[in-house]
Amino acid sequence: SARNISIGSGTNTQVVNYQQSSGQTITLTANEYAQLLEAVPESTGSNATSLNVFATDDRNVCCALVKYNLNGLPRGSTVISSQFKFYCTRDDGTGIELRSLYDDWSQGTTCWVTKPGWIADTDVLCNPSGIGWWIWEGTETTNAVIENLWLYGDNYGVEIYPTYCDDKWASFSSPDSNSHKPKLIISYIPPSPADLIVSDLYPDP
Repeated sequence: SARNISIGSGTNTQVVNYQQSSGQTITLTANEYAQLLEAVPESTGSNATSLNVFATDDRNVCCALVKYNLNGLPRGSTVISSQFKFYCTRDDGTGIELRSLYDDWSQGTTCWVTKPGWIADTDVLCNPSGIGWWIWEGTETTNAVIENLWLYGDNYGVEIYPTYCDDKWASFSSPDSNSHKPKLIISYIPPSPADLIVSDLYPDP
């Protein structure tokens, strides 16, 4: 959409027409992660090439946390759509949820005991998709992640969590893998500049 920007004041005011660009796309690569296992609650689980996710019949849960560097996304952008992509290397046929987190954590120090909670209604289910890229369409989840960063200066990332206690595994390439690192693809509209009046540049005679 177009908007006018006023530069100067009085008779020296110049009006510049600004045409907002159409939607743009950015691909972000995961840069931090943690593998957490309920049966080993103090393990920090990093420095691995795979992220394993499962839940046994006796509710022993294994999940993973992932963060992305969001610095390339302009503050104030409008998210049109988003995709979280994880490359599956093992698929036993179980559902996996992706959900936004609401508290801080760090690779190498976070364990099951200190695992952050997740934001209600941001969970997105992905049914088994075989070996290859699994895709979560997660605009609401993405917005929650971005809102945390822009409003509070925090980037809490997402959690990959098993949907069922069925003894079935899913494994995904981690950020430390040589290829197929987790990705976050965001289509967005950059913010328009605020109305700008710079009277000092063009003072009245």
